[in-house]
Amino acid sequence: MDEENIAGFREALAEQHPSNRGTYACAALDRVITDLAYDHRTECDGGDCRTCEGLNEAMTLAVASVRSMVANEMTWQRRRGNRRWFWSR
Repeated sequence: MDEENIAGFREALAEQHPSNRGTYACAALDRVITDLAYDHRTECDGGDCRTCEGLNEAMTLAVASVRSMVANEMTWQRRRGNRRWFWSR
């Protein structure tokens, strides 16, 4: 871990719209986990591997996070489309 890389990623987050920062961070983390899993597959014999178990758990959390974000956005879209504001009556 390097302070320069951390500062660079914080800059990239700051450039995102505030409501998109969580999605951006999650997508970046998902990419890193996927890259690690892809690289590890060439090293692993498929046996009882702690790294595979950890990557599997991380991917499970990543997929659950993305699905939750999509579900929240879809719920918000539905709410926003059906809501009638008092000034638009």
